[in-house]
Amino acid sequence: MPRRSGGAKSGRLIVQRFAAHLAYLLNSGEGAVLLNPGELYRKLLRTLSGGEKGRGEGNPYVETLVAAHLLGPDVTTDQAASAYFERVINRPLYLARDLHYHKGHEVLLALCRRGLDERWNSAELTRSLAPIEIGTSDLPDDFQEVGVRLREANQQHKGVISPGNAAASTRADVGPLYLRLGSGGVEVTEELSLWEAIVCAPRSLRLLSPPEFDAFCSLVIKALETANAHYGALVTLRLSPQDWADEVSVNTAKKASAFLSEVTALAQRLELEADAVEIWQKAWLSRQVPGFASARVLWSSALGLALRNSGVLSKVPTVEREEDEGEEEAALDGKEFPDFLRRYAREGVLDAYDAWLLRQLNGKKTLSQLAKSPRTLIKFGRRQIPDSYIEQLLDRVRRHRLE
Repeated sequence: MPRRSGGAKSGRLIVQRFAAHLAYLLNSGEGAVLLNPGELYRKLLRTLSGGEKGRGEGNPYVETLVAAHLLGPDVTTDQAASAYFERVINRPLYLARDLHYHKGHEVLLALCRRGLDERWNSAELTRSLAPIEIGTSDLPDDFQEVGVRLREANQQHKGVISPGNAAASTRADVGPLYLRLGSGGVEVTEELSLWEAIVCAPRSLRLLSPPEFDAFCSLVIKALETANAHYGALVTLRLSPQDWADEVSVNTAKKASAFLSEVTALAQRLELEADAVEIWQKAWLSRQVPGFASARVLWSSALGLALRNSGVLSKVPTVEREEDEGEEEAALDGKEFPDFLRRYAREGVLDAYDAWLLRQLNGKKTLSQLAKSPRTLIKFGRRQIPDSYIEQLLDRVRRHRLE
C-alpha cells in the first residue's frame, strides 16, 4: 500500500514541535519555573543541533528546521543551530498594520502575567503619547528588574524601526508601547524578538495547569511561526537562509514557491523539463514573482539559476494512501480519549506537542481518521495534518500497547 511521503518531516509540523518544546521548557519546575536564560539557551542549542546522539542525517531539527545542509559543507550542526537561533528565535519581529503589538510582545505579556506576585496578573500592554514612568509603589519586587532588562533591550535596538515595519506609523499616531502594571510602566522596544521577550520576563514564573498551558503553547507556536517565516520560506526553496536572507524577502520567497509549484505541475502535465524557460513562461501567466519583469528575467537571474540548481524542481509528488482503521485506533475514540491522553503523556508515549495537538482536535475522530477529515483543521493554521504524521502517532501507540 503506497504511503504519502514527506509528511513526517513537514516543515510546519517541525516548527510547531520545536515551539511546543520551548513552551514546555518555560513551564518546567518544582512548584515554580525558575527561568535561567543561559541554561535555556544551552538546551535549545542542544536540541537544534541534534544533541549528542541525534546529529546529522535523519534528525528532523537538523535537516528540516535548521536545514544545516543548506548553510554550507563546512558548517557544523552546532554552528547551524547558532545561526538558526540568531535568525529566528532572536529575530526582531515587526508590527502588522492595525495592531498595537506583535506575537513577541504577547509572549512577554503572557510570561509577565505568570509572575509569582499576584499583582503581575494585571499587567497589560498599552500605548501612550504621554510618557509613563516606572513607578516606585504598589509594584512587585521583581518589576524593577524587568524594567532594567526592557530598557537594556531598548538601548540595544537604539530606537531604530526597520523599513516596512508598521510600528513607525503606529508609534507616531498613538505613542510608544509600554508594559504597564499598577501605577508604573516601562517602554517596550518595537522590534522585540521572541528570545528578548523570554529574557526580559520575570525570573520566577507560576506553573501553568494543562488548560492554561495549551493556550500558552498555542501562543508560542504562533510566535515561532512568525519568526520562522522568512527562514522557513528560503528552506522550502532549498536556498541557504544565510546567503539569501538579504537578497530575497519573505514575500518574494513565498511567491517564488507558489510559482515553482505551478511550474512543476505544468511540467508534469506536458511531460517537459521543469527548468525549461518555456514552462516558466507558461506558469508566469497565472503566477508572478515580485521584482521580476518576466519569467525569462527571473529564469536568467541569479535567483532563477539558484532555484534551477537547488533541486527544488525535482520534488516527487505525494501519493495518498488508503485509510486503515484497526482495533487500537477505534479503542481510542469517544469518552476514553482524555484518559488516554493523560496516561500516554505520563508514560512518555506522547510528548508535549502531540498531547497539545490532540487536545486541540478534541478527540472527535479516531487517530487514523484525523489525517483527512476537514473537521480536524487546526484552529491557528486551518491546514490539514499530513496523514503520515498521524501514522507516526499510531505506530508509537501501537508499539506501546504491545510492550
